[in-house]
Amino acid sequence: MEKWDKRSVYFEAGVLSQGLEASRKMYDFKRHVVKHLSENKLPSSLSELLVRALIESVKEEELRIWVKQNKQSMENIGYVIEPPGSLGRAANYVKTYTGKPVGLAASKHKNYYVMSLRSSRNIDLNRILREIAPKYHGTGGGHPFAAGARIPINFFRDFLITLDKVVSNSTRG
Repeated sequence: MEKWDKRSVYFEAGVLSQGLEASRKMYDFKRHVVKHLSENKLPSSLSELLVRALIESVKEEELRIWVKQNKQSMENIGYVIEPPGSLGRAANYVKTYTGKPVGLAASKHKNYYVMSLRSSRNIDLNRILREIAPKYHGTGGGHPFAAGARIPINFFRDFLITLDKVVSNSTRG
């Protein structure tokens, strides 16, 4: 990094990251991006990618503001329901805005809440979710600090209460 201008590297990485985020299931477009990059061209020189990145950045800012205005808290969990965008990003924002060790964003899908969670302070979400989600007829797991779960809607509130208690015990130990 010291050989390059960091601002340029961050800009190109941001264009690529935001542009791909805005192109989630557009596989032909992603192949086009890979071909472009394989020709040693900068992400920002692909106009479609640049425009998608800009649009995604505007949507992300709208999501950030929405989370700030709609956040809810328990003792150890900040959460939002039905955020207008990425559940993972919303979980991260709600963790930040509530100052809680775990952020959770959930969205209804059929008879389930599908969730993305983010943690800090050495809280292993993978371990916690694999342990408690099955008790509520759901599934859960992932990485230690970024995980997901799927819980039936009628068990969601009880799941949150248990999760809050388990996180409390994790922060003490």
